[in-house]
Amino acid sequence: HEASPDQEMAPTLSSSPAASLLAVIANAATDPRVDVEKMERLLAMHQTILADQRRAAFSAALARLQAKLPQITKAGRIQAKGGERRYAKIEDIDVAIRPLLAEEGFAFSFNEDSSDGKNKVFSCELSHAEGHAVIKRLTLPIDSSPYRTDCQSVGSTTSYARRYLIKMHLNMVEA
Repeated sequence: HEASPDQEMAPTLSSSPAASLLAVIANAATDPRVDVEKMERLLAMHQTILADQRRAAFSAALARLQAKLPQITKAGRIQAKGGERRYAKIEDIDVAIRPLLAEEGFAFSFNEDSSDGKNKVFSCELSHAEGHAVIKRLTLPIDSSPYRTDCQSVGSTTSYARRYLIKMHLNMVEA
């Protein structure tokens, strides 16, 4: 059975630079003449190559994802100073991007921290199945309003932060 041209061109884990270096490291580990310092340098090289491969896989997947992302309609409405404002709701963003994220091996996770009691620092990690991740942060004041409780104001700020962090990561556009 002959390999097709596509199969011959397809890289495999066992033929990757990281796998080749790992084989060298495994051989060196069994050689009593190889000192610990050399082993540490070889392992550091291996980690660098793996990180580069993971970053490249992340970037390639992100480029494919961004080519498929739709513009998000501003279906949300809120009364604000100067009249009604429209915005893209988190639910609409999620419906539009979740299947595309899964197809390319991406996932989001969020966190928040209070920096001074008046502001919150929100972070969003976009991670890829290959192991690379990028974190973006946004510091926002609590969106206080006489029409909301303190808890609702925190929820409003959190929703705003999540929307903007997702849009920052994916370079999304609202229509």
